[in-house]
Amino acid sequence: MTPNCFPTPRNMQRLFSLSLIALICLSVYVIRSGHAGASLQSAYTGPTPADCFSFPTELAKTHWACDAVLAVADIEDLHRAEALFFKGLAESTLGDKEIAVELYGQALALNPERRSAYYNRAMIHLNAKRFELAAQDALHVRDHWPERNDDWYDNQGIVFQALTYLGKDEEALQATSEFLEGRPDDVWGLRFRAHLGRTEGQGPDETEANILALRDISKAIALEPGRPQDHNIRAKVLRELAVIGVATSERLKSVDIREQQLMIEDPKKTSAEWKKLRVKRDGSLRRLDVLREKLNSIPENSDNINNSRSRAFMLFALGDADRAVSQYEELVKTAPDAIDLGTAKLMYTIREIFEEFDIASVVN
Repeated sequence: MTPNCFPTPRNMQRLFSLSLIALICLSVYVIRSGHAGASLQSAYTGPTPADCFSFPTELAKTHWACDAVLAVADIEDLHRAEALFFKGLAESTLGDKEIAVELYGQALALNPERRSAYYNRAMIHLNAKRFELAAQDALHVRDHWPERNDDWYDNQGIVFQALTYLGKDEEALQATSEFLEGRPDDVWGLRFRAHLGRTEGQGPDETEANILALRDISKAIALEPGRPQDHNIRAKVLRELAVIGVATSERLKSVDIREQQLMIEDPKKTSAEWKKLRVKRDGSLRRLDVLREKLNSIPENSDNINNSRSRAFMLFALGDADRAVSQYEELVKTAPDAIDLGTAKLMYTIREIFEEFDIASVVN
């Protein structure tokens, strides 16, 4: 049934023709009378693409107005560039991204200073997985318009994603850190930096990098819970920091979340992924049992320095940072030479992060 707000079929063609003629006349008049500004918004005062995401018929009007401007033979290059840009924006919003890319390119050929055309084209390239082209446009914007305003941070989001997918990890990590300076609570920025910053090794630099990665992914989980991939990243980071029990627990959380999602996607459990998840769950549970048994095999109150140190390490591995720190502090009193300051510092830091983000111990 046709909604009342639309014209009847009998009058549709006539109304279409009259509207198009009126828009063309308006656009030509405005341009020829010298009132056209630097953008098409001066020639067309109706809805623009930024305002009309829910009104495709209005976007079509923008499209027609652009064509009217472009039909004028002696239009200035700047005005033609603006018409091409807004027509590209309308095409993109209406779904034809590749035509939009062509129109943005034509607009930039006439006006290389149209920053939004580079940004919009970069976004289309990024979504189409043309990462080299996306990086090229986004880096051009960053280099030519260095002021750090909202537009800069929007563009920097494309920069770090494109560089990541191109495998340029160091540049991507730097770009992500710069992005997070202005948008510290951006979930995707936190996820990307955690992924890029996580590293293998137990040296001071590697530990510092993994602590930052742990903070980033934990903050991302707190801001937007429910993604199994995030718990897998946190599991990998915790493993590098030797908190292997909690790392295993994080893998179990990722399994739980993914199983909940699969109950909606595949309630009959026909997918092979169900079996993979069960295997992952069983392996993680066995690993936790082994770690707990190992902790229980170490005497709790022992005068043996090696036993005390081993128990502290196992408590730490299972995420009981409070008791691990207490055990280590007792060692400081009785055998200060047996203490590694780097390990002690790591224990304090992990305890702080666990408290901040409510990460639970897996000690029974």
